[in-house]
Amino acid sequence: MLSAAPLADSMLLARIIDAPFSRYGWLDFAAMRRWVLEQMQRFDIRAAGPDTRTGTLSGGNLQKALLARVLAFDPLVLVAAQPTRGLDMAARDFVHAQFLALRGRGRGVLIISEDLDELFALSDRIVVMYEGRLVGDVATGETSISEIGLLMTGGRKAA
Repeated sequence: MLSAAPLADSMLLARIIDAPFSRYGWLDFAAMRRWVLEQMQRFDIRAAGPDTRTGTLSGGNLQKALLARVLAFDPLVLVAAQPTRGLDMAARDFVHAQFLALRGRGRGVLIISEDLDELFALSDRIVVMYEGRLVGDVATGETSISEIGLLMTGGRKAA
C-alpha cells in the first residue's frame, strides 16, 4: 500500500489498466471510484472516502484495504501472513469467511500464522517449520494444538 497516496490509488495499484477501470487506453475514474466505494462498504473499511490518504488509516483498516485489493480479483493462490492481526472480532470473522469462500471456489490459501486457533479453524493441513527445517506436515483432523505447539518448539509428535 502507498502511505502517501489516496486509498483509491493504493487499492487499484497495478489494476488501473484492466477493465472496467480502463477503456481503449483511457482511465475511467468514475468506475474506479465506484469500485473503491463498493470495497470500502463490503470490507467495512472506515475512511472518509476513496481520497483519504492510505497512511492515515488504522492498522486494521489498512489490513482490510489490502485484503480487499487482493481478494477482489479472485486469485488462484493467496498467501497471507498474519492476516487477522490487529483486526476486531467481526473483521476477523469476515476475513475467515473470505478465505473459506476462496477455498470453496477451488483456490489455494496459504496462511502463515502463529495463531493456532486460527490455523485449526481455516486449514486442512498444517505444516510446521522449526529453525528453517520442515518438522511436521499433518492434517488438522489428525493432530491437536498441543502437538503443533510441540513441533513449533522443536519437539517431536508422538508416534
